[in-house]
Amino acid sequence: MKTAYDLVWIAGERTPDHVALVDDLTNRKLTYRQLLAEVDTVAAGLGARGIKAGSRVATILPNLFEHCVALLALQRLAAVPALMNARLQPAELAKLVVQGAIEGAIIRNDEALGACPDYRSGEAKTRSAAGRDLALSRPLAVR
Repeated sequence: MKTAYDLVWIAGERTPDHVALVDDLTNRKLTYRQLLAEVDTVAAGLGARGIKAGSRVATILPNLFEHCVALLALQRLAAVPALMNARLQPAELAKLVVQGAIEGAIIRNDEALGACPDYRSGEAKTRSAAGRDLALSRPLAVR
């Protein structure tokens, strides 16, 4: 079975300079070549933070251009994305994180990390490894 990343990669091989993704809010456009390069960059950053094949990673993001890039990067690593509604309250998110055995999360800002306990130590403390949102240059935190 092919993932969305696989399909984007195949399209990129066929038509690397065709438009692949358009942000309707900013009119930013990426060709398949540019999209795959951005996905590779994000995947490398996630991999450096310990995300690997089989890792369960929550994405707690609104419908943004960057959410698409993050999902493709997770698929490139063969990680398991768990999309969570960004409108949920921290307690609701924390419950989903526990139920889903989530190992990490991609969120829009550090404040949302308050909902993500550090399960390695069993304590409800938060950790942030700040990455960057490549399109908006705003913090994109990965736990």
